[in-house]
Amino acid sequence: MNSIIEAGRQQLARLGFAAPKPEDVRYPPEVLDDGKVLFYGYKCFDSSAHIVTDVRGRVVEVYAGEPPMVIDDNWEAELTGEIACQEFLRYAAEWDSDASRNERHHAIHQGISEFIREQVKRDSSLEAWARSTDPHLNECTVNDISIKFHDKEGQNLLTVTQTLYGDYFVYQEGAEFNEFYDVHEFVSSQDLEDACERVGVEPVSFATFITDFSERLPRIHSRAIRGDKWETSSIVYEAARAAQATAAHVAQRSSIPPEMLGRSTPRIGKQAVPTTPMRWAPSLTIHQAEGRSL
Repeated sequence: MNSIIEAGRQQLARLGFAAPKPEDVRYPPEVLDDGKVLFYGYKCFDSSAHIVTDVRGRVVEVYAGEPPMVIDDNWEAELTGEIACQEFLRYAAEWDSDASRNERHHAIHQGISEFIREQVKRDSSLEAWARSTDPHLNECTVNDISIKFHDKEGQNLLTVTQTLYGDYFVYQEGAEFNEFYDVHEFVSSQDLEDACERVGVEPVSFATFITDFSERLPRIHSRAIRGDKWETSSIVYEAARAAQATAAHVAQRSSIPPEMLGRSTPRIGKQAVPTTPMRWAPSLTIHQAEGRSL
């Protein structure tokens, strides 16, 4: 039994997925009735995934993205067949690489810098604070992004977070925090007055800045996570569709006689092809080194 589990772990490692830390795993690998192994704790595209390997360690099922009960009764992506599963995991491993993460963070930095320049051009009273502030990237995943602004003294001021489940704003002064679940709630609060004193601008100017920023951030986030590879922000959906298309193409070519291809039949070993259609659904919103200063 342990050898079957280890075979699956080794294959996942070869695909770019190191075994998750024990503290990050809620359930140990589960050996199913048919001898396959269900692995928990791995992540694909920043979300938890369930991965099934066969007795030889080959990946034959992947369930990724938003789990059942969030979108509907199915996972956002449900794949079967070794080729489709490996291709999907290849996309996921590439997404989580240091190079890809750095590209996303650089794109966010560029987007925020461009936004600030536009705001200063619109309202020159923001310039002194804009020159001294250093927006901080707290988090950037497929669905979530969190940016922290500082006052003119460099102290934590306001965190703007946009998630799959909604937006919220956290105003911080010293060790005290106030949360707001709508930008209009924040700009109509007393905390706006306090923030403006710490920033050195008039309330109307800072209110406009934060309101415009909360509207621009989804676009900055979307462009960053799409990069030059994905067409939409529904990356799990696109990766699943592309993986399924690759598996179908391999299956089609393997059924064509060699003389029609003009060369010998491609060797794909004993790889399985999907026998049931994959089901997927797009993410609900467009909404790691984390804690990284922009």
